Amino acid sequence: MNRPRNPGIVLEGPSRMSKPLIVAVGASAGGLEALRDMFRSAPSHTGMSFVVVQHLSPDFKSMMVELLSRQTALTVETARDGVIPKAETVYVIEPGTLIRLEGDALRIEHTVQRDRVHLPIDHFFESVAIAREGHCVGVVLSGTGSDGSKGLEAIKEHGGTAVV
Repeated sequence: MNRPRNPGIVLEGPSRMSKPLIVAVGASAGGLEALRDMFRSAPSHTGMSFVVVQHLSPDFKSMMVELLSRQTALTVETARDGVIPKAETVYVIEPGTLIRLEGDALRIEHTVQRDRVHLPIDHFFESVAIAREGHCVGVVLSGTGSDGSKGLEAIKEHGGTAVV
């Protein structure tokens, strides 16, 4: 019996790309299970760099790096200001921060304003769409309200791929 072949995601090999494909992932505070499932099934050689933006209270002590590290062969680390995303790596933002992609580097800003609308997923997705000119994927696993919807629109408008 012939079974259909599932080739999965096939992209250019890392050696042919000057920059890894950025996969921007948005999730609400309750999105841990979806994140674990996503990275548990991720192959170890993707040619992609993943950046996870999650809604968390600034006072929350996140264990996301440790938790995801147990689920995947990819390297998982906290996103740091000035880091240039590498393939086969998952970057996780800390609570109380906003992240953007500026040129090739991640830029982190610490937030203290509690009175303004906080849309960290849109903020990051829009910056990736502009910086990578469509060489990106936006994934919303779960979200708070509409956060992520404008960012996904920006990614699509710049020629990237949006996944909900």
